[in-house]
Amino acid sequence: MRLFYVIVLNAFVVWHLSVADMAMESSANFHLDVNGIDLPIFFQDQSLGEEEKKMILHDYRQILTSLEPQNAYHSVIQACGQGDNIIRATKQLICSADYMKRPDAFHDQFGIVCTSKKGQEHILISKKLSDGYKVAFQLKRTYQDAYGSLSDFIQRMNHLKAEKLPPVQDIIYLYGEAQKFADEVANKSPYDFIDDYSRHRYASGSLLELNEKDGRLMSIMYVMDKNNGKRIGEMPIIYDAGRWKIYIALSGE
Repeated sequence: MRLFYVIVLNAFVVWHLSVADMAMESSANFHLDVNGIDLPIFFQDQSLGEEEKKMILHDYRQILTSLEPQNAYHSVIQACGQGDNIIRATKQLICSADYMKRPDAFHDQFGIVCTSKKGQEHILISKKLSDGYKVAFQLKRTYQDAYGSLSDFIQRMNHLKAEKLPPVQDIIYLYGEAQKFADEVANKSPYDFIDDYSRHRYASGSLLELNEKDGRLMSIMYVMDKNNGKRIGEMPIIYDAGRWKIYIALSGE
């Protein structure tokens, strides 16, 4: 009886892997092509629409562009999903950037490589990752006006010397205990702001960085080295009173 159980169990696992493998072979119309890497994409969640896949891939590519993935791999032992969608990850991209920050809660979901039965490697977009993107898509819809003005804000931050700036207290959002610096911020001139923030370049953060705080949309603005374009950090921003502002809070808040 025990031997019969083992045989049936093994056949069950092989059948599930073959179903996932067929789906993998049929999804090769999406590719990740960045920094010398050109691999087809496999979306574990087969219910995703074409537009959702395109938005996910665009954001995914931007993240790996800033992280500079190399053509090197290391082995991983990871099973993603359950039932018919179970996928065994075989490798993971190694990234060489000095600054390795990836979106919170998803840092281990990027660069995962799985291999089909025919030996074709695919970049795996796990269901955990695509579910995170679905939450971000909903935030975009809920805060459509705020998100729609984000690119203009990034553009202005990259051309501060050409912009006519409002008072600094209208660009800085002080949260919680940080409000004790309100007088100091109010005494700063637009020229002080330009001197402080024009030393770097900025880029929109990942969709996965979108979140909601006190009924306001928040995001992350990537900070780039002005000389070589490499990402060196990030800065939280919040949409408040009809404009994006730099969000400042004390550590722990």
